[in-house]
Amino acid sequence: MTEPTHLAATRESYDTVAADYAERVPALFADDRLGRAMLAAFAEHVLDDDGPVADALDLPDGSLRGIVAWWSIVHTPPSELPGVFAEFHRTLAPGGHVIMGFHVGDERRRPEKSFGHPVSYDSYRLAPDHIAELLGEAGLVVIARLLSDERRLPQACMLARK
Repeated sequence: MTEPTHLAATRESYDTVAADYAERVPALFADDRLGRAMLAAFAEHVLDDDGPVADALDLPDGSLRGIVAWWSIVHTPPSELPGVFAEFHRTLAPGGHVIMGFHVGDERRRPEKSFGHPVSYDSYRLAPDHIAELLGEAGLVVIARLLSDERRLPQACMLARK
């Protein structure tokens, strides 16, 4: 199967900025109290169960207790999200959880630079109600939702269960 062009471009761009990203993002995350609280809630849900948590899905059906999709859907074309969420459902064990974070809005952006480096990828701001609807259609129930305007860009975090 051939990798979609948008994945290759995103990967190449992230490889280009990786060192600067790794240097700067921990400080940003240290200030993200709400995001850390959502991740802590996710951890409490999955720690009680025995099984792996992952952010890569080349796995057998029902094999995961949790999936972390922390700002990883922002580069996925919205038309592909139903398939992504179906994969979340497929790989989660019954009662398993997924947590995701994303930028809020309804637009596609194509930055030319990130962390001072040239990049070539699309970034999507997504409507939380639409994401919750798509998760529901995939068989996942949103059990917690956080919307925040605390940072430069409005953000959403969702915790859903199979």
